Amino acid sequence: MRTVEEMIQGVKAKASHEFTGEEITEGLRELVRQGVGVEESLPYLLAALEKLPMNIEVIDNVAGAYEALRDYDKAMFYFEKVLEQDPQHDLAWESVYWCKYLHIVDKDEALRLAEEYGTLLSNSEGTFDQYVELAYIHKFVTKNAQKELNALLAALDHEPNHIPILNELSHLYRRKLEKSDDEKGMFYTKQVLALDPENETALESLKHMQKAWARKILAS
Repeated sequence: MRTVEEMIQGVKAKASHEFTGEEITEGLRELVRQGVGVEESLPYLLAALEKLPMNIEVIDNVAGAYEALRDYDKAMFYFEKVLEQDPQHDLAWESVYWCKYLHIVDKDEALRLAEEYGTLLSNSEGTFDQYVELAYIHKFVTKNAQKELNALLAALDHEPNHIPILNELSHLYRRKLEKSDDEKGMFYTKQVLALDPENETALESLKHMQKAWARKILAS
């Protein structure tokens, strides 16, 4: 197998088609480990994407690179590609709405949508997608945690096993609401782990909650 340095030089020389899929994905991980700059690594990432257009790890890294370079339209495009393959990918799910409502959609338009979808929510007439849009508008634009919670709970009624929503609800109850509720936070985290025992977001939340409870016991 070529060294990472040889692979990077090869890409710059437009020799990427000589690499195997295994070499590309290992080189991708090594770029991250070595802390190679985003602009320097982007040609490699795009070459890897050409070679492995359906590889979710490659697509996710391309999306992250464009996000770091503040090309939010391309970042959102590739994060949506990730979700096409893994609709419950936590990071891509969050990143799509982060790009959309902080950097792409005009604030006035976001507030107009919030009013329209808020009316649908009040009348229980909205769809899953509309409630999700409403939740993330409140998260990123109005920064109203209670309204975000209401929209997420309505979305959950439509898709009760949606992992990114369950994780977001856990985070809201533990960290964002005016009055935190660790028990509800744990409830949603446990639901995620029942569906996906290796979910990194839920495992990290569980670790933080266990540490917090341990500190409370020691302090009492």
